[in-house]
Amino acid sequence: MSTNALPPDDPERIAAARPWRTRAWERVPGWARIGLVALAVLFAIHLALGVRIWYGLQDPPEVAAIRGPGRHILMHGDGARWHRPDSWLETAIAGIKGRTAKNVFSVRLDEQANDELVAHIAKHFPNVNAIHLSHGKITTEGLMALKACHNLYMLDVSDTEVDDGLGELLPHLTNLTTLMVMNTNVGDDFARAASRHDTLGYCPIEGTNITPEAVAAWQAERPTTSIQTDFDRYAMKGVIRWSDGEISRRYAGNYSVGKHGPKMTDGSGRFSRSSTMSSSNLRADQLRWTKLEFKNDADGEYQYRLKLGDLESEPADFTVKDGLPTPNVIEFRMSVPLPNAPDAPVPGDHRIEWNGADI
Repeated sequence: MSTNALPPDDPERIAAARPWRTRAWERVPGWARIGLVALAVLFAIHLALGVRIWYGLQDPPEVAAIRGPGRHILMHGDGARWHRPDSWLETAIAGIKGRTAKNVFSVRLDEQANDELVAHIAKHFPNVNAIHLSHGKITTEGLMALKACHNLYMLDVSDTEVDDGLGELLPHLTNLTTLMVMNTNVGDDFARAASRHDTLGYCPIEGTNITPEAVAAWQAERPTTSIQTDFDRYAMKGVIRWSDGEISRRYAGNYSVGKHGPKMTDGSGRFSRSSTMSSSNLRADQLRWTKLEFKNDADGEYQYRLKLGDLESEPADFTVKDGLPTPNVIEFRMSVPLPNAPDAPVPGDHRIEWNGADI
C-alpha cells in the first residue's frame, strides 16, 4: 500500500515524509555515526585553529606602521629568523597566543634608519633585543630615545654621524653586550664611558676618533671587553673637516681622491707623479691607507687632495720616509660648514652641489 493512502498522522507516513538525508542518516550504523560526528568536530576545531593561527600571526599595527622595503622586523613566529626558521610548532603557538609589539625581538633598519623610526622602536617595542641602524640617518640626540629599551643587548650604529654623546646612553642599557661603532665620530669621551659599562663584551671601534691611549686605559679598566681596533692595520687615516669644525667620514655623492708626489727638488713646487681614484658613496675605509701603499714610495713630500661633488679640499700634506708616512692622521679641510648646519650651503649653491648626498 502506498504511504499516501495512510492517514496523515500515521507514523509510517510521517517517517516516509521526512527528508531523505534524515532517513539515510538513520540507516547508518551507530558506531559509524559516532565516528563521523567526531571527524566533523575535529575538522571544525582544526579549521578554527587555522583561522586563529593565521589571524594571530598578522602584524600588529605598531609593526605594520614601519615594516617595508629595507625594514626588517623579526618577531617570534615569523618563520624568518636570520639564524634558523621557526619550527611549525613555534609558529603555531605564536599564532594561537597572538602577536603584539611586545613580541618584537630584532629590528634591522640600516640605511632606512632615522630618528623618527628610532623613537617608534623605543616607544612600541619594549622587549627588543637587537637594533641595527648602520648607515642610517640618525643623530646622537635621536638615539637617546633608546633609554627605554632595557632588554637591548646588541646595538649597531656603525657608519653614522653618532658622536661622544653616545656615552650618555650606555648607563641606561644595562644588558648591552655588543655595540658596533665603526666609522662614527665617537672619541675618547665615549671610550671612558664605555669602560664603565659592566656588561659590554664586544665593541669594534675602527674608523673612530678614539686614540690608542684611550683604548689602553679602557682595557685596563675593563679587560673583559673585546675592543677591536685598526691601529696596526693602517699607516695613515684621513677625515673630512668642515669650516664649522665638524668632522665626517662619508659622502653619498661622487668623490675623488688624488695622490701627488714626491715633490720635485727643483723648487718648482710640482710633483713627479699624480694619480686619482674616483667613485661614489665615500666610506671611512676609503680614507685609510695601509703600510703596503707606501712601501715602494720614494722619500719626500707628498699630498692628498679630496673632491666631494664640486667642492675641493685644501691639500693635505705629508711626508714619506723609509716607506712610512708622517703624520698618521690627515685632515681634508673644506671651506664650507657641514651640511645641515645653520649656515651650510643649500642645493644649487654655486660653491657645491650636493646631488642628494648625505654627509
